[in-house]
Amino acid sequence: MKHRFPVILTICALLLSMGLTGCGNDAKDKEEHNVTLPVVAQDPVEEQKPQIPVVSEDESYKTMLVNITHPIAKDYTMELVTVGGYKMDTRAAADMRQMLEDARAEGLDPIICSAYRSVDRQITLFNNQVKKQQGYGHDYDTAFEKAKTVVAYPGTSEHHTGLAADIVAKSHQVLDDSQEKTAEQQWLMANSWKYGYVLRYPSDKCDITKIIYEPWHYRYVGKEVAQYLYENDLCLEEYWLQLADIDPEKYGYILEEVTPEQIVPKQEPQPAPQPVEPPVEETPQDTVVLDDSFTQAQQDAAAGNVSDNTDQTNADQTNIDQTVVEEQPMGNNTDEVIHDVEIDETYAPEDTQTQEG
Repeated sequence: MKHRFPVILTICALLLSMGLTGCGNDAKDKEEHNVTLPVVAQDPVEEQKPQIPVVSEDESYKTMLVNITHPIAKDYTMELVTVGGYKMDTRAAADMRQMLEDARAEGLDPIICSAYRSVDRQITLFNNQVKKQQGYGHDYDTAFEKAKTVVAYPGTSEHHTGLAADIVAKSHQVLDDSQEKTAEQQWLMANSWKYGYVLRYPSDKCDITKIIYEPWHYRYVGKEVAQYLYENDLCLEEYWLQLADIDPEKYGYILEEVTPEQIVPKQEPQPAPQPVEPPVEETPQDTVVLDDSFTQAQQDAAAGNVSDNTDQTNADQTNIDQTVVEEQPMGNNTDEVIHDVEIDETYAPEDTQTQEG
């Protein structure tokens, strides 16, 4: 018995030693597993920019830029068809018809009040305004410059492309900011991109387009580009600037500005008519847009206007001129922007600062 007791003690000591060693190893393992690994810095994920749609050379007409620094080419031609009584480029006509049809299916009644306008027609309008300014006693050069503040210089109006149309509500045929409040314009502003059209001169882009806000002027650019412009809140000038930034060699030419007189030269001074006193005040008359079956003479008689439409090419094709009811000033920069609409040439006060197309 005496010999067994030391043996038992020895065995207990060994077991105790093994247990303590195991616990130490477990603690060590746990400590090793709980080691905090260093954080590896990761590069920030670059924000995906929307892909800019680029039209093919055959469809380059869709994004053609026409403005005061990019006049239309002298040899530019297109095939015209009639839409709603007005001429348009045939390539933009089908989508325009569908857009108007779908709007009418919603219970709305939009109508076209202006579309294609030839450069020759614009020359007539501009020259008439020069003569009018001369009639106020200005010399030819001064009259020429003042005319440019009232009527868009020939070659710089989007209406020359056949891709633009002015659309108004039939119940509110007035070209001013109130047009945007009509149900027709609200629908068009929200849906025109689905048909390849965009509101060309938005209210927040006047400094870029140099055209006063026109909540009636829609331009065909094709469905893909129209969606891109609409979703990214861009005007056509901004689209071209993006292209030039991506590929300056291919699209950088858009940054080059052309003097409009290079396309339509300034004419020789004309004899000044007898000076007249500028009208002091004129009460604007309501815009008259008659049924497409009415002739130009009938419309002018109804509106009390004198027709100056000298480029009528088809006697039975109505091409009604739209009268601007009220010119819209834009802060202190009204001498830098224009209305791209056809105005009534029977009245243009000398101090008018708002240019119109």
